[in-house]
Amino acid sequence: MLGFVEDDSRYDAFVEPVGLADGSRPRNESDALEIKLMECFHGEPEGEFAAAQSISDLQRRPNAALRLIFAPIDVPKTSNWYGLCKLFEELEVPSSFISERVQSVCGSFGSRPMSDNRHCLWFHFLCKNVELTPSGAVRNVNGYGPAGQLSQADWSWQKAGFFLKWQDTLLDSTPDYSVSGTSSSRFDQVTCCFWGATQAIANRFGDIIRTPSWTDVLQDPFVILDVILDELYLLVDMQKTRLASAFGQIETQTLLHAANHESRPTEFDFAGLANIAKHNIHLGTDSTLEIAEAIHRYHCTYFSRYRDVKDNRLVHAVEDALEHKRVQFKCIHLQVLSREKRIQNLTNLAFNLVSQQNNRTVMAESRNMKVIATISLVFLPFALVTALFSTPFFSNNPGSRVWVSKDIWIFWVIIIPLTIFGPWTFFYFTTRGGRTLLNRVGSVDAMTGWRSRIKSMSGPMSRDIEMTAS
Repeated sequence: MLGFVEDDSRYDAFVEPVGLADGSRPRNESDALEIKLMECFHGEPEGEFAAAQSISDLQRRPNAALRLIFAPIDVPKTSNWYGLCKLFEELEVPSSFISERVQSVCGSFGSRPMSDNRHCLWFHFLCKNVELTPSGAVRNVNGYGPAGQLSQADWSWQKAGFFLKWQDTLLDSTPDYSVSGTSSSRFDQVTCCFWGATQAIANRFGDIIRTPSWTDVLQDPFVILDVILDELYLLVDMQKTRLASAFGQIETQTLLHAANHESRPTEFDFAGLANIAKHNIHLGTDSTLEIAEAIHRYHCTYFSRYRDVKDNRLVHAVEDALEHKRVQFKCIHLQVLSREKRIQNLTNLAFNLVSQQNNRTVMAESRNMKVIATISLVFLPFALVTALFSTPFFSNNPGSRVWVSKDIWIFWVIIIPLTIFGPWTFFYFTTRGGRTLLNRVGSVDAMTGWRSRIKSMSGPMSRDIEMTAS
């Protein structure tokens, strides 16, 4: 291992989440860690299954040509933090792998040469977990607080870590060593550790080691990564399909409302649509695509240094398979991007539908106000005449005619100027000149308030500012 780039302090950062209040490590230093093993040995056509309850049990196991280790997710807990650290040390896992988990990095890939002609590579995988209710909505898993009550909300994830190392016996020989055919055993002591892998991955490798085809790993260890990528593709595709089903229901209902002019929604579940858009982003197809491309590039780079590798049919088959996985992840990523645009279009459509419904409500209220105004205009002359004759300028005694006061001119002198001044004031201040006057008045008020605030300040600096402003 390249000791120069190793950082042992990452072990302390890895344990920090489960540390004590004073920052020290927990006192539980038992290397107990429940792991499952699949091992294949030279000369044996089939592999065998085993289990270990601690890292000490793993160390007592004999060396195997192929060893698959299935361990819990590499997230420290009070009960297993020491066992995880001992497993890192046993496998000589680079500190970069540990740092990625500490920093919650997703979609990572790294490789590094090790001592004794050994090499290793690793990557972390993260994908949004999507579960549906019987009604087809996203099931709320790990929800907490008020946010847990939101529509289509979910806080669960599919995450795992993978570490692969092998010994390359070709490096002990001449670089022109031929690996042609399908029976050469170029690689030995191939070890792959799975942290938090799904049961589907374990079942897939369980079927492989029951057949003699497990020896393909000794010609090209990258065949393990091809199987892993195949299962990850199926996992991501399943989450994508579930999310498409939940989104499809909302999309169909919205389009039906848009087509039916008599049934428009007054409210729309924008929170649910926003959560689906968030889940669509968190599917992580872009980072998984980067992993597939990085593995394919590294496979080509690793074997391109040997001239005679072109005669190895298995190496070329693995390269073609990795290229196929890369294209598959590219396709699923494009599908996710397409759904992202559909979600945006649906959001715009729903917003427009709600806006149209609100506009219809406003128009209906305007029509009601128009009816009220019309009725008021009908009775306006009656109200005007009634109000006029109820003034002291008119009198109607029983048995006599209507009496009109000689001072009736006072009434008209007051009413006529007010009638002219009111509309003139309104029209003046709604024209350009009136708005200019109002702006000037506002500027003067702002300047006056600014100067009053300056005067309220104390000290020589405030006096200087006031002099400058003046």
